[in-house]
Amino acid sequence: MTADRELSGNSDGDLLRALVNDRLVVLAYGGDVRTTSHLRRLGARDVLKLARKPDGNGEARFVSSSRVGANNCTVAVLNQRAAFALRSRKFFRSFGTILVPLDTSALFGSIGLARYVARRQLKPLGRVRLDGFGAPLIAFRNTGFADRPRHRIFAPSEMTPLHILQAINDLDCVALRWIETIEGGGEMADLDLLTRGCDAEEIERRLSQKAGNFPIDLYTHDGSGKRLFKAVPYYPPLLAGRVLDSAVIRDSGARIPAPLWRYIAYAFHLLFHKSDRLAVGVEQLTSGAFGDERYMRELWRLADEAGQPRPADIDAIETLLHRNEVFPELDTIGFYSSKNPFLAARYLASHTELKPGLGVFIVRDFGFASDTVGDVRSQLESRGFRIIAERGIIRDEEAVSRIRGGNWIDDQAPEKFAPPLHAFVCTDSNPVPPSRGEHRRYPRLDNANMLVKIALRSAYADQAVKRKLNMIHASDNSSEAKLYVEALGLAHEPAVAAAIAEIAAPVPQ
Repeated sequence: MTADRELSGNSDGDLLRALVNDRLVVLAYGGDVRTTSHLRRLGARDVLKLARKPDGNGEARFVSSSRVGANNCTVAVLNQRAAFALRSRKFFRSFGTILVPLDTSALFGSIGLARYVARRQLKPLGRVRLDGFGAPLIAFRNTGFADRPRHRIFAPSEMTPLHILQAINDLDCVALRWIETIEGGGEMADLDLLTRGCDAEEIERRLSQKAGNFPIDLYTHDGSGKRLFKAVPYYPPLLAGRVLDSAVIRDSGARIPAPLWRYIAYAFHLLFHKSDRLAVGVEQLTSGAFGDERYMRELWRLADEAGQPRPADIDAIETLLHRNEVFPELDTIGFYSSKNPFLAARYLASHTELKPGLGVFIVRDFGFASDTVGDVRSQLESRGFRIIAERGIIRDEEAVSRIRGGNWIDDQAPEKFAPPLHAFVCTDSNPVPPSRGEHRRYPRLDNANMLVKIALRSAYADQAVKRKLNMIHASDNSSEAKLYVEALGLAHEPAVAAAIAEIAAPVPQ
């Protein structure tokens, strides 16, 4: 269908009907009762109107153009200043279809439209007519819709947090925090849920029968479905599994973790998700350590309920996590430490005892029939790496969960899962310091030669006729490589042990 084709919007088979049928539609800063009626006649499942002064009847307040996507709608009509949301993909990435009136609205959105149409990230579909608008609207498909982050979802506004939990308590999903507040009818800014990957779509489906803007952070146990935290699973897979396995349903109908795992999960949350609130070097956990006393009050209360001693310092939380075998690996902490000076200083800065020169490359299983492992071996050797150890990796072994945060989900792979297949432990006798640009993109990288992974990924993407294919995973630095080697059980191989000893940095005096 050409971009300049204009359709009336009144026939059963027209473009507008195809775009809105059985979908949730948001009218941002425009439209009236005629518009809503028209959309419903065309089969829209529900319509949410964002207005400066909402009347409360199917309307919510228009806050700003950057917030037009804060709802569960997948079709957006961006009118007037709402079209300014097109200036950045992060503001409209939650919409699969976008309609913009051909009036001053198009001027508000002109810079973004020009940019993203040129990049083929917005594809013109045609022109339509919609009751309540004097000008026709041009429809666009967001070509990146399938790749959007999906941990933030929204529920109908009329559902209370407790009603939400009751509606999904037959699924393998738990509320992570503040359940007593929820049961007491207290006000909640949002809801945090953890679920098995197989139940995430059903949860979102149940909460998308009507339009709404109550925010929920929905994380999967393994990060599947792009329901991630800082590009890795919210919890290490072992912790997530134990939290879900311990679940109990309370008298209220809410499903939550058992006391011990509720406490451990909350302690993990404070240390690895909330510690950006801590000053670098903090050790003692005072009542106001996280800036809001309710965090420590809750931690101590949960410790009491679990029959555990109250943690007085960071070391006590670390001991708790180590004792229960759920302390994250260094590469996972590397992701958590993004924009978190406390974590970076406490964990990453203290793991720089090795000079550059050790690396681990991991071939992932994307279903290639050719001798991928042999080809990667040849490529690494031809680029100056010396392979000192290698081995195949079995899907269910411990190393799979200890490397890369246990996150091997990939939409480009068969069954959306590309587990590690084979590991190469390498040395590089001529490591190259990363450039300023490389360091910005890979802040933990200590050897630019490790970026050979990018060339290898590109080659396999071309072979598979894909835009990109994350076929090769690699350690970022020697210290991380050492941890990978330990996870793989290769640390005691003579050649590996010798290589580690050789690059061990002298301890500063």
